[in-house]
Amino acid sequence: MTKYSSQLTPPLASIQWLKYLALIFVILNLYVVGLLYYHYGDDIFSKLITPGQYIKLSVYSIGSMLSELIIPLLFFSGALVYRSVRAKNINPLSALKRDLLILIPLGITLWMYGAYIEQPMKSKFYAMIYEIQNLKPGERLVQDSNTYKLMESDNLSELHKKIDDLDVQIIDLEKQFIKNGSPSFSQFIKVLQKEQQTYQDEIMVIHFTPFYVLLFFVFGLLLGYLIPLHKVALTAILIT
Repeated sequence: MTKYSSQLTPPLASIQWLKYLALIFVILNLYVVGLLYYHYGDDIFSKLITPGQYIKLSVYSIGSMLSELIIPLLFFSGALVYRSVRAKNINPLSALKRDLLILIPLGITLWMYGAYIEQPMKSKFYAMIYEIQNLKPGERLVQDSNTYKLMESDNLSELHKKIDDLDVQIIDLEKQFIKNGSPSFSQFIKVLQKEQQTYQDEIMVIHFTPFYVLLFFVFGLLLGYLIPLHKVALTAILIT
């Protein structure tokens, strides 16, 4: 086990945590890729797809689910490393304070991923699956950039831009409604406001997800400290 100082080094800065992180990440990736080919195997294996395209599809599937995968990844790796904190009789609150050096940049990284990278990854995944499903058996996959454009999802900046555009449309319609008094303008304003609320909800999810993930992470750290779980038992929980 890595010998990190109880005075200086945060537990999450230890090589031991990185090992747990890598092990659980590999297990989760295998699980996701297994689900991918279980659900879409009949479509995929009957088409002429290159090894590189198999790898690309697998990476897209993992990338599109990373916000969900990161919760068990951090939860279990954190629980495992804080078993070491318990074994060394280190105060968990003191350890958590030092681990803020890891938690804060981690939260920022998760926010950046959810805000600007995850949606494009999902778009690429669904576009590739759509193209594969529409191939004839034995037909070669030649990716079309137009398919991606049709399925392209909005990142945080694009969502804010759409809300601003809708604001302009709503203000213009409100002026016309005051001027003409037509009920159709009122109905159209409600439709645009509902669309605007949908985009605002998506933005809230992007902002809230890192806090949600870090909450589970901290819970995993405390669970690992408070409950003397053996590695075999914790692995069984992870597999379940």
